[in-house]
Amino acid sequence: MNNDHDYYLGRVKRREILLQDVPYKFTGSKDIVLEAIKSNPYQIKDASDSIKDDEEVMIKVVEQAGLAIKYASERLRSDRDFMLKAVSKIGSAIAGAIGDLKNDKELILVALMKHEDNWQYLSKEMQACLKDKPNKLEAFKIMINQEHLESVLLKKENLVIPKKKHKI
Repeated sequence: MNNDHDYYLGRVKRREILLQDVPYKFTGSKDIVLEAIKSNPYQIKDASDSIKDDEEVMIKVVEQAGLAIKYASERLRSDRDFMLKAVSKIGSAIAGAIGDLKNDKELILVALMKHEDNWQYLSKEMQACLKDKPNKLEAFKIMINQEHLESVLLKKENLVIPKKKHKI
């Protein structure tokens, strides 16, 4: 088996074959997959599910092509720490965020700071808010500050100060 592994690793290194041409049992081999993604990060689509759930491998994929994050496992794409690392590498990786992370303010801010064109990978709701704004990053910062101010004011308004009852 080791000889087979080395055989396919060598062929992938020499760019003789793609990951899709490697027998399935080797698509979970980290070294073969890492070698394959050097020439084309989108080859990750042909890797095993366990590799697509490997943070190290997926960060290497994202470093080359942020949008290839769509092939990462759901577990990784819903993990805030992983997504923050990914978006910090390449802002377009925000396209892979799922669940509540689609509207995570810190992820959005990092993505927009990387490049304002990353607004196109945000949730539909966020895209609608930023669509007509010439400076997407500044518009988002204003939006965040406004939301923060509103939440502080709401907390102050809802603050109930109990009145002391005086006995006469």
